[in-house]
Amino acid sequence: MISNRNSRRILAFLLAGYEPVVLWRDGVSAIQSALSSSSQSAILASSPNPPDPPVKRRLLSYVSRSQTAMAPPDLALRGQIAPRGASTFRAFQHRNFRLYFFGLLISVTGLWAQTVAQEWLVYSLTDSPLVLGQVTFVMAIPVWIFGPWAGVLIDRMSRRKILAITQSIQMVQAFALAALTFSGHIQVWHVMVLSAVRGFANAFDAPARQTFVVEMVGKEDLSNAIALNSTMFSLARFAGPAAGALILATLGTAWAFTINGITFVAFLLALALLKLNPITRPPTTQSPFADLKEGLRFIWHSKTVTGLMVVALTIALFGSNFSTLMPVVARDVLGKGEVEFGMLKTANGLGSVLGTLLVTVISGRSGRGKWLNWLNILFPL
Repeated sequence: MISNRNSRRILAFLLAGYEPVVLWRDGVSAIQSALSSSSQSAILASSPNPPDPPVKRRLLSYVSRSQTAMAPPDLALRGQIAPRGASTFRAFQHRNFRLYFFGLLISVTGLWAQTVAQEWLVYSLTDSPLVLGQVTFVMAIPVWIFGPWAGVLIDRMSRRKILAITQSIQMVQAFALAALTFSGHIQVWHVMVLSAVRGFANAFDAPARQTFVVEMVGKEDLSNAIALNSTMFSLARFAGPAAGALILATLGTAWAFTINGITFVAFLLALALLKLNPITRPPTTQSPFADLKEGLRFIWHSKTVTGLMVVALTIALFGSNFSTLMPVVARDVLGKGEVEFGMLKTANGLGSVLGTLLVTVISGRSGRGKWLNWLNILFPL
């Protein structure tokens, strides 16, 4: 049997691997958003040791969330549907969730603005599409190394404390980029090292944020909070690049990094103001390595989960990489500048918002697998 603790680790492993790298995360959410609650049950049933009912409910709850990502439609919108007549914004009745939502909205918007500025800076320094890809790859390396361990750590520490640490690391990273750019000494290797630092923080930040929502709202409002969280990430992905382009055109690259660093203060302040009920975490007698091994075994023996991960990896590696090459398209193909580059990224964010709306429309319908197949076929077009 899989314990409650390990169920979180299994899903943290699945989610943490995608969150920090937007290209990877897009492919995952496109697949996961098409799954129904019945498909989730089938995933669990495919395990040779299906979890008992309480653990099964926990797994389904965590399978149906996303993050982080930094991101496209959440996992949750497929299996948890709000009761008819329920308020669209009922999760906002919780003070903690309001603080979390708006603090994170500001922070993620700033992060997207920095992404636009960083990609434009790297391409301006090198004129190399290869280096653009290398920077993204370097940021992903810590995720692949530390991501599987994130769920283990989350069960042993306060999630608020983990978020405070990871957000502080990212804030320092943004200010370091700003200082180097202001000084005129910025080089590509600086960007790569600091990108790796950001990737390390995101490896733990993504699953911690995704599971933290449970502590802020009751069980009745969880699905609504998840849906609002998805909408917030999509809006940030739409507004952030537009803001980044405006900052690049008017203030310069260094100020984009600086402003992003300041936006982290909003989320850190929100975390400090949260009033959470104390959580008693049961002691564990199993080593972290044993916990990780158990989660990986579950994934390996679940053909559905393994298949989804293979499809997601294929899309991420061979389909979604166009986003990284946007600076090349804007400057060398279209002959435009940073503003137009930001608008291209904004259009990509608009697609994320529309995708969220599409998932909302089809979340209560059958045939999600067909939607998945058709979208995968149409994606290259």
